[in-house]
Amino acid sequence: MRRRNLISLALASALSGMSSRGFAQAWASLAIMGTETPEIMAGLVGALGQEAELAGLAVDYRQARPAQIISRLSAQAEAEALPHLVLLPTPDLAVQVANEGYTLPQVPPGGLEAPHWRNEVFAVAHDAAVFVTHSGQIPAEEAPRSRTELARMLERNRLRFQGRMGLVNIGIDNVAYGYAAQDSLRSALFWRISGAFGMAQARIFDTPEELLAALSRGIIDFGYNVPLSVARRAAAEHTEIGIIIPQDYVLALPLTALVPVHAGLPRGLVPSELTGLLFSTPAQQALGAMGLTPIGARSGIENLQTIELGPELLVFLDPLKRSRFLDTWFQQVVQN
Repeated sequence: MRRRNLISLALASALSGMSSRGFAQAWASLAIMGTETPEIMAGLVGALGQEAELAGLAVDYRQARPAQIISRLSAQAEAEALPHLVLLPTPDLAVQVANEGYTLPQVPPGGLEAPHWRNEVFAVAHDAAVFVTHSGQIPAEEAPRSRTELARMLERNRLRFQGRMGLVNIGIDNVAYGYAAQDSLRSALFWRISGAFGMAQARIFDTPEELLAALSRGIIDFGYNVPLSVARRAAAEHTEIGIIIPQDYVLALPLTALVPVHAGLPRGLVPSELTGLLFSTPAQQALGAMGLTPIGARSGIENLQTIELGPELLVFLDPLKRSRFLDTWFQQVVQN
C-alpha cells in the first residue's frame, strides 16, 4: 500500500514557465504548494499523505516563491493548474488573496477553534523572530537579551562590530519584511537599532539561510530577527550558532493555509475541509518537527506576541507605504 502511495516531491523552480499539465497529471493527487523546500516539507507531506491515502490519493508538493504563488492564484488559472492547498509563510499575503476573493471558505472538522480570518485564512503554526550569535565571538554573558541591550552594544562598540552584524534583506524576503513591519509598530527602538546596524556597516543577506551560513563560518557574529525554525535547523548542524530569545518581546508570524476558490476537487476529500488536514495530530507534530510552534502548543517563550490575522495586515502591502518603509530602512542600514 505504501509503495503505491509514495509521496511525489517536485520542485517548481519557475512557476511562470510551468504548463498547467503539472497539476493536471496529478489529478488523483492532493496538490499542495508552499515556499519551503521539498526536503524540509517531507515530514508534513508524509503526515498529510496518511490522510490522503484514505481517499486513495497521493500527495504532490511543489515549491514556489510567494510572488509566484500569489500570481498564479490571482491569474485565475485553469482548475487543473491550481493547487488544492496553499501554505504561505506570512499572513499579509494570505489575507490579501482572501480579500480579493480567491479563497474558498473552510469548515475544519471540529469547528473553527484555530485562529482564522473570515473562515478563509487559517494559522496552522507560528514562527518566532530571534537573535542569533556566534558563540565563539560573542560570549553568552555579553550577548544582548533585549532590543535595548542590542542598541547599547552596537552604539558602544562600533569598531568591534564593524561588518560583523547581519540582517536579512526585507526588500527581498517576505518573512523578514513581515517581522520588520510589525517590529516597527511595537518598538520605539526599531529605527534606532536600524541606524545602529547602519553605523556598524551590517551585512545584508538575501535569506536567513545565507545569514546563518555566514554566521557558522565566522563571517559575522550576530543576526537579527531570524526565524526560529531556520535557526534551529542551522544550530543542529553548527554548534557554534547560539539562539537568543529576546526578553522584551518576541514576534511570531503565523504560517497560513488557504484553499484556492477555483481549484479542482481532490477525489474523495471535502473541499471545505481541506485545511482541516493540517490540524490532524500527525500534521501538527510534523510542523513542530520543522521547528515551528503548532497551534495550541506551548512555545515556552515568554512575552510572545503572535501576529493576528486581519485586514490591518494589508497596510504594509500598500505600494506607497511599502516603498516609503523600504526606503527609510535602507537609508538607515546602508550608510557609506
